[in-house]
Parts: sequence; C-alpha cells; structure tokens
Amino acid sequence: MEEVAVNASQLSPQLQLLISMEMQQKEMQKQLTLVTEKAEEAAATITNIKDTIIQNKDDWRKWQEETFNSAVLSSPERDFQGMRRWTYEELERRSRCRLGVQLNNLKGRMADSGAAKSKINAISKLDVIENDVRLKEIYTTIIKEFSIRYVS
Repeated sequence: MEEVAVNASQLSPQLQLLISMEMQQKEMQKQLTLVTEKAEEAAATITNIKDTIIQNKDDWRKWQEETFNSAVLSSPERDFQGMRRWTYEELERRSRCRLGVQLNNLKGRMADSGAAKSKINAISKLDVIENDVRLKEIYTTIIKEFSIRYVS
C-alpha cells in the first residue's frame, strides 16, 4: 500500500490544531525525559559529594582506600601509583612536611624499640599519616577533593 502525503493546510482547522498539539506534546515529553535524566544525575552527584564529605570516621584507613580507589577508577588516567604519589606530594606541599623522612624516622624508632624486621618493612607513608592528627586531617581533605573531582 502506498502512503499518500497530505497537505496540512487542506485539513480542517480543528484537525490542524489537534496535530499541532500532539507534536507539541511529544516534544514536551522528550524534554521532560531529558530533564528527568539530568535531575537524576545531579541527585547522584549530590549524594556522592555528601557521602564523601560526611565520611565514616570509624575506619579511616578503609574509608580513604575505598574513596581513593573509586576516584582513580573514575579518572581518565586510572593510574593508581601516579595518583597516590600525587596525593602524597600534595600533602607534603600543604603541610610542609617530608613524608619520606618521617617514614624513615618511624622505622628507626621501631627498630630501636626492638620491633620485628617484617613489621618495620610493612610500615608505609599511610601509617605515618594515620598516626599524625594534623597530617591525617590534611590528607583526608586531599582525598575528599580528589574524590569530588573524579567521582562526582
């Protein structure tokens, strides 16, 4: 069956109005769908920012690891080592400290107190940060900013 093109100007004014209203309704539905999708994205972003800012303080180490990993996986680079290095450099810049020196000092104190070599070798920069209230607070802020930048 062949489809016949109809000139809209030949239709009655009532039918022309009905067709026009139907087309407007379809366009409004498309716009509503788009707005709804954007609103859902915004709500998810707000939830993520809220969850990042209001962290679970019970297990700081677990929180920072999960938050950091999530941010790295959401970043275009996905470079865990490079981004961890960047967070440490940023901590050193903001706090005016040298993590490497503090790490060596901690290991030296542990060795002096007779700690096992395996325990000394397991110590990391995160241990230094976690044991220093000021560094921990600054590093927490860095991780939050990092997460908001890439996850939100």
